[in-house]
Amino acid sequence: MLVTDTTARRRKRKNGAKGRCFWATATATERVVDLDPVADQDAIQAYRAACRGTDDRRRLEQQGKRSGKSDARAWERERDYADVEWWTPGGGFGVIAQRARASGLLFPGDVVWVRMERDRVRELKLARIWRRAGDGSVRERLGSGPTSPLPCIPGEDLTLCHSCAVFGAADTSAGDAGKGRQDSYAGHVRFGAARSGPVTTTSVRLAPLGQPRPGMGMFYLQWRKDSPQEGRPVGDVASHWGSKADHVGPIYKRLAGRKYYWHSDPDAQADWQSAQLGGSMTPRYTATGSLSDDKGGMVRPAILVPKGTVLTARVSVDQLDPMSLHTLLAALDPTRVMRLIPGGEGRRVAVRLGGAKPLGLGSATPRVTRVDVGTLHERYLGGSGERIDWTNARFPGADVNERVGRFGPNLEQLLPILDLDGLGDQVHLVTYPPGAPWAFAVSDDPKDQDRFRRSFEFFQECNGARETRSTKPWHRLPGPTDGDRSLPITTKDKP
Repeated sequence: MLVTDTTARRRKRKNGAKGRCFWATATATERVVDLDPVADQDAIQAYRAACRGTDDRRRLEQQGKRSGKSDARAWERERDYADVEWWTPGGGFGVIAQRARASGLLFPGDVVWVRMERDRVRELKLARIWRRAGDGSVRERLGSGPTSPLPCIPGEDLTLCHSCAVFGAADTSAGDAGKGRQDSYAGHVRFGAARSGPVTTTSVRLAPLGQPRPGMGMFYLQWRKDSPQEGRPVGDVASHWGSKADHVGPIYKRLAGRKYYWHSDPDAQADWQSAQLGGSMTPRYTATGSLSDDKGGMVRPAILVPKGTVLTARVSVDQLDPMSLHTLLAALDPTRVMRLIPGGEGRRVAVRLGGAKPLGLGSATPRVTRVDVGTLHERYLGGSGERIDWTNARFPGADVNERVGRFGPNLEQLLPILDLDGLGDQVHLVTYPPGAPWAFAVSDDPKDQDRFRRSFEFFQECNGARETRSTKPWHRLPGPTDGDRSLPITTKDKP
């Protein structure tokens, strides 16, 4: 009997009756298939790559990192088991079996699906319909040209991009391994430790957070709603890398860009929720109720510093030209460059420090309070000429535009995200994960509240999959300047 996970199965039906759960049974035959670690290497590597993205693998790695024990990686040497919960014969809900975790490592007794071609193993899967590696690498989707965000490869091109020229470039090609040389390029910036005065900290257990992966093309890839649907077979999922909807002519769907998180003070949000609901709501970064279950190692302790804490740090530079110094100061304090666009003057611009960004933590407003730099001529031969007031110097937009390409349109998209007030009246509606208490303010109907908690079904119900009689919808991540920045709560029951 092959016991599998039950988390994707509904405990109860719509009529309130207990849900059903089925497992497969079979009898082993005498047929033997040899898995050759050399000849079948492609199938083995594809299987391991697919398993690296599983929840089981993430939990195994997290448990190992946080255990601090000498056997933290025991799961690499022997099969690890997870409890399976379902309705018991006595009528309760509890552990009824154990299943092998999907670690990506095969042990005697593991069950996998095998696809054979000419007596060789061509594919391994944990289920007949399961994940596969996507087609089209990140490099292919970034495009080419002087403004491409592809990483610089020292040695191939003497012209480094502006970022690498300032912060350095690592040679990761390993082409000169063992030869005593490399083509890395040293950076010109050094960051000191940020320190504060005495503060009173608060210890919390953070709500569970997963690790984002770019495999969900719905948010990571650009796809027009008017893209041709003809030729897409039934079962083709538009959000998967390499689907039939992934091509517009010979070009792969491009990457959508970097992921940012809205600024929304979680403590102020909790106060708003409490006033709306007439109760006492905890901030959304706090693990409460069922979210505090630490079985998967997703809940972790954290120490918070109070709002208004001032951190001071020193940044040292060496051998930067004036334009590079201007751009570094703008990266440290974005208000310097936001002044170039209409409406950018006087905005409360903030960046992020630390982790737990989806939970609203880490917003910080940087300010460059003093700049003390000099030229090499001044250092070794004495002062000459007029010195620039770098502390208040204006950003040279035209010069930077010539060096890195047109960056103005990017600023217009970036400003609402960095602006502490960029969401306006929607600032209290930011939520992650689904199930935040403000859902109770949306509707008094328990069915609506339950649908909100299950809104992760959105990713299965809005992935653009081609079905027999219809095509599922596709919802891209709203843009920073869109009037409506919300996403629909869509479940299997109804949109």
